[in-house]
Amino acid sequence: MQKSIEIAIDHGKYYYEVGLLVPFIVNGARTVTLTPLSATGGERRISVVEDSVVRPALALSLFPWGRRQARVSAWGPFRCGDLFGVQLGVDLDLGDPFNRIYVGGVLEPVAGLSVNLGLAMVKGQFVPSGYAAGTVLSVEDTFTPDTRYMPRLYLGATVTTDVLTTIKGAAAEVRTSAGR
Repeated sequence: MQKSIEIAIDHGKYYYEVGLLVPFIVNGARTVTLTPLSATGGERRISVVEDSVVRPALALSLFPWGRRQARVSAWGPFRCGDLFGVQLGVDLDLGDPFNRIYVGGVLEPVAGLSVNLGLAMVKGQFVPSGYAAGTVLSVEDTFTPDTRYMPRLYLGATVTTDVLTTIKGAAAEVRTSAGR
């Protein structure tokens, strides 16, 4: 009969990680366009177009209660800090990183891979005062849409370098199990 001894090792905690956020933003693009009207001598109609988009972002995920290091999964023994956090992010387009700002919640069941839900503040175009969508403009009329932030819901996934450590650890476990 063989005896085994188990020693618990505390690897510490980490409180933040940086990753690539891939969000789906509901109605995350809004443009005001001038649509030419046929056979009118150059008249144009003001149109507003909204569309849902996927735009990558740079995200900082914060774990206020601390996430245990060297853990592949948040399950067993369960700790709230291993699973939940908050997220702040900016657009990956560094020419205008504040074109989209993200604030949301993090659910990270596997180290390095999380699901996110939150609010995106997205710059969009709006019809300026004095005009309305559907208004017909003559050739001489000038028109410049207003740009301002609009709140939009996003659902996303974030990947960090921890996912590589998780894959490496899982592969080592599979090799060890196969060798038994």
